[in-house]
Amino acid sequence: AGFGVWKPFLDITPAEHRGMMETMYWGAVHWARAVLPSMRSRGHGHLVNVSAGSGRFALPITSGFSAAAFALTGFSEALYRETLGTGVGVSCVHPGSVRTAFWDETRIPRAGIPPLVRLAPKISPAAVARAVLLCIRFRLAGRTLPIFVAILARANAIWVRLGDLLLWRWFVPVAVGLVTVKLLFL
Repeated sequence: AGFGVWKPFLDITPAEHRGMMETMYWGAVHWARAVLPSMRSRGHGHLVNVSAGSGRFALPITSGFSAAAFALTGFSEALYRETLGTGVGVSCVHPGSVRTAFWDETRIPRAGIPPLVRLAPKISPAAVARAVLLCIRFRLAGRTLPIFVAILARANAIWVRLGDLLLWRWFVPVAVGLVTVKLLFL
């Protein structure tokens, strides 16, 4: 479960910020506490948390949502390492924009979202489900999709400014070009 408030940090109320953390982070913590003991006693099982691309690469106007997603990512990574060798797996999937009601463009201030994110095709819920299955099947610590979000996350992990340069100097012009070509040939 998760929800996001798409506002600049100073416009997010403490209640909204707390609600995102309660839902995304604490919800996963409570769920893990409920299911991990029986998985560990059986020596089998796999817990998959679904965070967000914003849990690997934060965007403007997502400070509260990104904080909750990063918290879930860190929690999942720690559990992944804690459960190594126990027969229990833990993974975290980081999807970019998914075609669901969560991405309701009527409630998201368009000006704050980079054009690449606004204009990029939304991935399907089925693609997220396939990523979950890959994590379980191959005991992966995590998966980030689509590929441009994975590239941005890796670049950002190396150097935040590199993530900015890729987003604004490379991905955005390419995305604008692709959208322009698509519109010309519809």
